[in-house]
Amino acid sequence: MSAPSEFFTSEERDGMLSSDMEKGLGQSYVALDRLLATLG
Repeated sequence: MSAPSEFFTSEERDGMLSSDMEKGLGQSYVALDRLLATLG
C-alpha cells in the first residue's frame, strides 16, 4: 500500500516531515496490519 503526498513547495514538505506526521502514519499502518492479521 502506498499513499503518495504532493507538496507545492519544499517548505510544505519540510513542515510535514518535521511534524512527526510520518511517524504517526507509520504507527497507524502497524495497527492496521495487526487488525487485518486477526481477520484473516
